[in-house]
Amino acid sequence: GPVFNVSLVYRLDGDDFVVEVPYSDIRYMPDYPITYVTPLPMFGAAGVEDEGFMFVPEGGGALINFNNGKLSQNTYYGNLYGWDYGVQRTELVNETRNTFPVFGMSKNGSSFICIMEGASSMGGVQADISMRYNSYNWLCAKYNVIHAEKYNVSAKTEQMVYMYEAEMPDVTIRQRYRFVNSGSYVEMANAYGSYLRENIPELVGAVASEKTPVVVELVGAIDKTVVKFGLPIDSVVPVTTFKEAEGVISELKEGGIENMSVRYSGWANGGIYQKVLTGGHVINSLRRG
Repeated sequence: GPVFNVSLVYRLDGDDFVVEVPYSDIRYMPDYPITYVTPLPMFGAAGVEDEGFMFVPEGGGALINFNNGKLSQNTYYGNLYGWDYGVQRTELVNETRNTFPVFGMSKNGSSFICIMEGASSMGGVQADISMRYNSYNWLCAKYNVIHAEKYNVSAKTEQMVYMYEAEMPDVTIRQRYRFVNSGSYVEMANAYGSYLRENIPELVGAVASEKTPVVVELVGAIDKTVVKFGLPIDSVVPVTTFKEAEGVISELKEGGIENMSVRYSGWANGGIYQKVLTGGHVINSLRRG
């Protein structure tokens, strides 16, 4: 049957907790190749009574609140640096692309970040809330080991056969957990900034200028299916009203940001998925509040 040997190396590096998985030590049966590994999948997992959020490297960084009840949404997963185009892609539902190798969790006033130092291009970040499969909010990194692909034996049969890579890459997974004595995502970002300055000398002493361009995107309204009179009806739901958008921009200006490029989408002609803009019909619900 399927038997695997995987070495996990735990060590302390100052105040950091470092986990390593050397691919050179992985052993498996030829008939049962190992396709991926997930180190410490429940590290820091939070229960239904805990308060906090999970940080994922989506865009410039995104938060998933604990116990938010959004079980109709899919489990979160994002490939680090985008899709591996060496593997067949039959359909594109959404583009999963993480641009920097770090994730984290804030729970009950304290937090940690995990920096994917080694074999990050082999990995992706996955997360989920409680009550889908178990009672925990969890996130972790998942790494490809041996890529697999299916193909048809011939045009005369529908039988599919798996093909695997001939050998594993010579890499070592390395995850660095850094703990933050705060539940603020700002302090988590500062901890990652400190790590970058420690490892990239060019960043030491670098300070962003007040005139550095900042791109701000606000979404006015989105299209959503809501239930009215017991029937599913396509509706336009306000997300950021004009007054709220004004407040966001004012707050950024008061914080010293001068050079802003603001994009406000979904404000006319049916929301974010509007038709060809031949005329402007402002969404009334955005005028309120």
